Amino acid sequence: MARSELPGPWAPAADGLRNIVGRVNRNGTATIWAITSTVSGNGDQGADPNQLVMITDNLATTSLPADESLTAIQAAHFGEVLRGVSFTPGTDRERLAGVD
Repeated sequence: MARSELPGPWAPAADGLRNIVGRVNRNGTATIWAITSTVSGNGDQGADPNQLVMITDNLATTSLPADESLTAIQAAHFGEVLRGVSFTPGTDRERLAGVD
């Protein structure tokens, strides 16, 4: 089925994660940051409403915690696209991870 034959358009929606970066913290947790991937019926692939998200996970945990979820740090505004995550010298990763 060609794209023009698909029913729609449908509104942009989150579809997964991309451009993932992470680190192991000194307190036994790992923090992962990523950009949400989006799909849309109007050709807005990868743009609004993509977000920079993070999650911190306890490395010693062997089962999925019920309250664990991604936290949105920044959202793309109209006409913006978030493309990736990188840390530069001087980035306060402890503050970004919420780790003391």
